[in-house]
Amino acid sequence: LWDLNLTPDGTLFSGSILHSYLSAVFICLFIGLEYKNKTIRNKIIVGHSKMAIYVSNVIVCSVGTLLMHLIPLFVNATLGVVLLGEYEHPEMNMIYILCSLFSVVAKTAIVVFFAMLITSRTFSLIVVVSMVYLLISAGLRIESTLSAPEVYVFDVSGSSLFVKKELQNYILAYLS
Repeated sequence: LWDLNLTPDGTLFSGSILHSYLSAVFICLFIGLEYKNKTIRNKIIVGHSKMAIYVSNVIVCSVGTLLMHLIPLFVNATLGVVLLGEYEHPEMNMIYILCSLFSVVAKTAIVVFFAMLITSRTFSLIVVVSMVYLLISAGLRIESTLSAPEVYVFDVSGSSLFVKKELQNYILAYLS
């Protein structure tokens, strides 16, 4: 019926977009709860700097989002091998997983920054989820542009003709 060529490599990061939204909601609700219960005010009164509060929130939220990120990867690693077969490029997958961990921590730091900047839970949730949407859209656009086939431009009687790299020799032979 469908010609799905699924491999564990192709499904490894299938839930990363959902993870980005869930972690943004988790962080906004976690930090918004600190504002609601006035624990941030108490931390400042005790003598902690805002930078120390930010760093501690980044660490705590990073641990939570890394766990949210690693659990589906672990499930995919175990069930993917059983159901879909062996990994084609395990070394590259380990590099991708390591890069994804750094990316999760970076996204967490950005989301914590905006969640601490905006004291209203609802407004910070709207701003952060919109920001995550824009970041994902920009990332997908950049990825599709970078993975597009190479194209050459030929000027044919005043109009531009875009062709793939593989067709370049045929076009040049036809035009000459």
